Amino acid sequence: LHSLENQNSQLLDDHLIKGTSETQTACAKAARIFGQKVKSALTNLHKANNFFAVEARFDDGTNASFATVKTVTTTSLNALYQTLHKTFEAQKRRVADKIQVALKEAESISSDIQNLNKLNEQELEDFLERTVICGPVGPFDAVFQALEVVKIAEENLAGLVIETLNDQYSLLCDFTISELQNQSKMAIESLENAKEMACVDKNGLLMSKLLFLLWARSSDLRKHFASNPDRYARLNKCYETPVNKIVEWHTAVVKEVLEVSGGCNDFARRLSDYKQPIELSMKIAEFSSVEKTSVLLAIVSCDKWDVVTESQDKLIQSINISLEAFSLGVESRLKDHRTVLATSNIKLIEDYDYAEHTKDLAILEGARWCDTMLDKPIIEEIFLTAWLSFESHMKILAEGEDGVISQLSKGMYKETCTLLVQIHRMQTLWQSTATTPIAETTCKAEVAQRVKTMHDTVHEIVSSAIKEVCEKARLNVLERAGPTGNERSDWWMDINVKDPNVTDALWHLNSLLDLAQCLVISSGSCLSEWISMDELKKQQIDCTHRAKELLDRMRQRVKSMFAALGSCELFRIKDVV
Repeated sequence: LHSLENQNSQLLDDHLIKGTSETQTACAKAARIFGQKVKSALTNLHKANNFFAVEARFDDGTNASFATVKTVTTTSLNALYQTLHKTFEAQKRRVADKIQVALKEAESISSDIQNLNKLNEQELEDFLERTVICGPVGPFDAVFQALEVVKIAEENLAGLVIETLNDQYSLLCDFTISELQNQSKMAIESLENAKEMACVDKNGLLMSKLLFLLWARSSDLRKHFASNPDRYARLNKCYETPVNKIVEWHTAVVKEVLEVSGGCNDFARRLSDYKQPIELSMKIAEFSSVEKTSVLLAIVSCDKWDVVTESQDKLIQSINISLEAFSLGVESRLKDHRTVLATSNIKLIEDYDYAEHTKDLAILEGARWCDTMLDKPIIEEIFLTAWLSFESHMKILAEGEDGVISQLSKGMYKETCTLLVQIHRMQTLWQSTATTPIAETTCKAEVAQRVKTMHDTVHEIVSSAIKEVCEKARLNVLERAGPTGNERSDWWMDINVKDPNVTDALWHLNSLLDLAQCLVISSGSCLSEWISMDELKKQQIDCTHRAKELLDRMRQRVKSMFAALGSCELFRIKDVV
């Protein structure tokens, strides 16, 4: 009797309490242990207990040995019951431990699930292999085995154990469900906190809980709970309840944006106002990627995610339509821009305003984040189209046949001034946005950089030309050197007007005054904000005085000539002529 109890208690301790048995063979061992060894031991102990329960008296006093057998039998039964209780407790601990293992593995994988779209082919393959190893096939298989061990014990030992050891399988199933429900509640709490802050949790807690609950729902645990409708429904609700709440949250966030986009013709212009809810909807929709592990795992999916997918697709389509409509407006304004340039009408070119183009670029800049959620980079394409058009315009204004550089070299200062005003106005295109596209490394930024470079080049050329005209005016008009080098600076104003020195000085004088008239006076303060005019203004004043002095001297000559003619004195006539 002692041997029966000791052997079976040791057997249970070695294989099912201490867990020396491999998980994959636990059920087979449990079937053999409970179906043969323990069952047989309990049966024999119960028989012995019944056999030696009868009191008998013999003249030689042997009745005392009967009582001893009865006591040993009862003790052995109680000891084996205690070992069975420890066995069931060990399975309960195993369930709790493996659930924690599954939680940790879900946490390690959840961050990768949210970034599935960013993984390359090899990284995706490695990730999917890892989910197979860490997923429901791993820890939840061990939970299934623990439940199976208790179920086998209960089925084989029915009627052989005391009442406190009955219904252990049902209790363990309820314990397992309770543990899953606790994780489901934590997922919902995390979701509610995220809703209050209007942002998705950054530590991935909600995603890891969803993944854990999906694994539990998709594992062999379903086999244990399928026979009990209530338990089966509770298992599914552990995953579906937080999913439903995520769907409700996403629907509420998207609904507001869809209502505005559907009834607003200029939704594209207001996209930046709805950046926060749109980006939030994208973050919420990323939770549906929890089921993308189904590539290699047979998961039990939730069709509620389809609602999120449909809503998100509708939102993206609405944004797409709005941006495409806005792009048509941008292209129309660019076409008008090209038409004005093609007319070669100086007045139209001079009056052309870049305010609308500047607004377009600001709107596009504010909506750039949309490209990350669209099928194709619409914003970047519109940006590139606009900047290529501006580049073409800048080339014509700056480097064309009748551009600034050409007109400046020909001395056509009025035309030069008109083109300079237009070129200067173009700088608002890259100064208007908060984030300057020049600093980026996109195709659009490269074109924008080229436009700015041409703008800066024109500035350098014009500044250099002004400096050169001023210097030549100083040397050839204000400080013109005489034949001997000892003459006064105004010596050339008293010689024959047909002398090359006079005509050359007058040409430089006229050139500077003409340039000053166009750049300083006609353009007002428009160009002085861009190009330094200080030296030109100073030279303009000095040259204006010199021109007036020259005209006064010429008038005096004419008066002298007529006075000589009036006096009829030949020597005076020859002198003045």
